[in-house]
Amino acid sequence: MNTSKLRLVAWFALTTVALAFLCIGMPLFFFLGLAGCAASVLLSLRSRSKLNWFCSVAAMIILLWVSKYGREPLPWVAALAVWLAVVGGELECWRAGRRNRNVA
Repeated sequence: MNTSKLRLVAWFALTTVALAFLCIGMPLFFFLGLAGCAASVLLSLRSRSKLNWFCSVAAMIILLWVSKYGREPLPWVAALAVWLAVVGGELECWRAGRRNRNVA
C-alpha cells in the first residue's frame, strides 16, 4: 500500500469517526469530533492553500452553529451530507493525482 492510499484510508477513518462523534450528543464527544475534523484537514490530499484553510474553519463554525455549540447532536442527515460532500472532493483529488503519476 503506497503513501497516498494509506493517507486516504486514514483520512476516511478519521473523518467518519469524527462525524459519528459529532452525532452522539454529549459535549465531550462533540468537541472530540470537532478536533477530529480539524485533524482530518491535516491528512487531506488537497493542497494547503489559504482558501482551503478558510473553508475548513468556516465549515467548523457552521457545524458549531447547527449543533447549538455542542448542546445538541448533529443530525445524522447533516453528517451524511457533509461526509458525502467532502469525500467526493477528496476522491477526485486522489484520482487526479493517480492520473498525473500514470501519465508521467
